[in-house]
Amino acid sequence: WERFFSRTDEKTKLARRGCPLRSLGGTTFSFVHQSFLEYFVADSLWETLQGELRSAVQDVWGARCFSEAPKMPTVIGFLVDRVHRQRRERVAARERACDKRPLCTATENALSWLIAQSKGDQAMPEHVKKAASNAITVLNKSLFPLSAKAREEPTFFRGIQVPHADLSAAQLWGVDLTGADLSNSLLAGVKLSGANLKGCNMANVDFAEWPKLTFPDTINAVSLAQDGASLSVACGTDVHVLWKVDGLWKRGPVFAGHTNAVTSVMWARDGGQIVSGSSDKTVQVWDAKTGTSGPPFQGHTDWVTSVAWSPNDKKIVSGSRDKTLRVWDAKTGT
Repeated sequence: WERFFSRTDEKTKLARRGCPLRSLGGTTFSFVHQSFLEYFVADSLWETLQGELRSAVQDVWGARCFSEAPKMPTVIGFLVDRVHRQRRERVAARERACDKRPLCTATENALSWLIAQSKGDQAMPEHVKKAASNAITVLNKSLFPLSAKAREEPTFFRGIQVPHADLSAAQLWGVDLTGADLSNSLLAGVKLSGANLKGCNMANVDFAEWPKLTFPDTINAVSLAQDGASLSVACGTDVHVLWKVDGLWKRGPVFAGHTNAVTSVMWARDGGQIVSGSSDKTVQVWDAKTGTSGPPFQGHTDWVTSVAWSPNDKKIVSGSRDKTLRVWDAKTGT
């Protein structure tokens, strides 16, 4: 490479002009497009997998974690395409020769070897972990049957250290991941039914979805208080209150009083009260801490579908299927 870029004879200069490079002056060049660089990076990674020197594979594949480089998805795509092509060639060769040997290709075996090298001491060198993480990312993206691998070798995934791996949509049914390090990995859509996660490091894993809270009945409306740490939920005939404690939503009291479905809820601006409307044709105002409520506000002749507080919390407005709006005194209900 040094000779290729530094020599000035006509043959070498002609060869340089035929390459996807542009001169930046002197002997400095850059690729004419990012995709060329990504392709050659993928090509270099691929070539190391075809060699016999496994330590060299580990050094190259462990140089940088794929997830830490923003351009790596394209590189992964090039690698996955080659894995697919090699797998198709392997299947065709087996069919022609009635070959009964295992289907795994040499590349898949090399990637599996990289993963296996990460098992053991938590003080494993970082480049070994990165190589294993990159290897399992490529295997997963190429739809390699990880759960089938675990059925063939039940302890294969036990104790692997693959932080920052992309295991999105991975099929890990029944896989023994005891003591594995999956920290900071992407697990969007992963299938973990029956997997053994005992002692598994899952710090900062990304499931690409928010946790959910389940309720006993249909949720018709929700209202978030001005402080952002209080939530009221119209669930069936009741109003459920939740409080945010240390970043997590905790269930609070349940206010029961309506005789039919609660259709609308809203917090007062001072956070001290909640107003609810119901298909029982009434409006109720609740003390947010105690759950006590005065007599229901009556006057609508059909479902109350919407409620709101005035800016000073002294008035309440309600809308109904009876095609009317009513303005109430928040204290007296008149």
